[in-house]
Amino acid sequence: MFERIHFIEHNSSTLNQYNMHKLAASSDSGNPDATIERAKEQAGYKFAIDGRVRALFPSMNMNIDKDHYYYPQLFCWFECGPSYYTIRSNYQSYEIVFTYSGEGYLEYEGQTYIISSGCGFFIDCRKPHFYKTNADFWEHSVLHFDGSIARDLYKEYESYGDVTFHDNLDGSFQSYLEVLLNIWDHFQIYKELQMSNTISDIITYLLLLKGMEQKSRNVPETINYITKYIQHNFATPITLNFLASFANVSKYYLTREFKKYLGTSPIQYLISIRLINAKFMLIHTQLPVAVIAEQTGFTDINNFNRLFLKNIGVRPMEFRKQHRDNPNTI
Repeated sequence: MFERIHFIEHNSSTLNQYNMHKLAASSDSGNPDATIERAKEQAGYKFAIDGRVRALFPSMNMNIDKDHYYYPQLFCWFECGPSYYTIRSNYQSYEIVFTYSGEGYLEYEGQTYIISSGCGFFIDCRKPHFYKTNADFWEHSVLHFDGSIARDLYKEYESYGDVTFHDNLDGSFQSYLEVLLNIWDHFQIYKELQMSNTISDIITYLLLLKGMEQKSRNVPETINYITKYIQHNFATPITLNFLASFANVSKYYLTREFKKYLGTSPIQYLISIRLINAKFMLIHTQLPVAVIAEQTGFTDINNFNRLFLKNIGVRPMEFRKQHRDNPNTI
């Protein structure tokens, strides 16, 4: 996780204002004075960091059009004990937090949330908020960003009434986040534009998660059950007859209901889940294409190549080459 990122690391029972400045001063931002000023602003709020923190500060000499771009302010990866907390308001930032292990606690907009593994939250730091370790340990990431164009999209996210989201630890949120950090930490052409676009991808993905969650509340239990089964068993042999028998309905009813609520057939949904996992393995592993095809449920390599070309637009080897040549793309 977060390989190849050059974090500034600090281990302390309590990270205070002095330590926060020292941590910022260690950053190779190209403008250390400005970076320290940003750290001072962060340190002006009540917080205590109990444990290990790895931080990434942006270069303050980036030429960012704040009226038309998203821009990162700070990223931290925390492994914190029971004394960790943050109390803040009127902080000019949006914040996305995601939990890898342990548990956190959040108070925001009159509601309380338990933030367990695979759970995160997206908040406007201008509003009063309080979060802390719940129980003994909380490993989580924190992304601060801003940009005037974020306001309306955040309002759309907040309109769902619950600022939390859920995703797999190795899911799309984490993938987008690591893409952002790699762009942020390494020399890139049009770096500011790439970072802005990736933050936009993150926000869009969180909105899609909320939208799908809302939609799933109206989807019949049978359809939700089948989609969950496919998501967890996509690599095994699955046919329409098997799914219909598994759900104890006819295959015609199952197909009709799938198209009604999800806009696709059960088999096309299965193919899309298999291809999503195949794309991830092509980018992030050295496995041969034939092995990836087998491990994602395609028993026929020719069928895998045909479906990949039809749905993705390129063949698997070409897709792998494109993303190996430019690893900061999705």
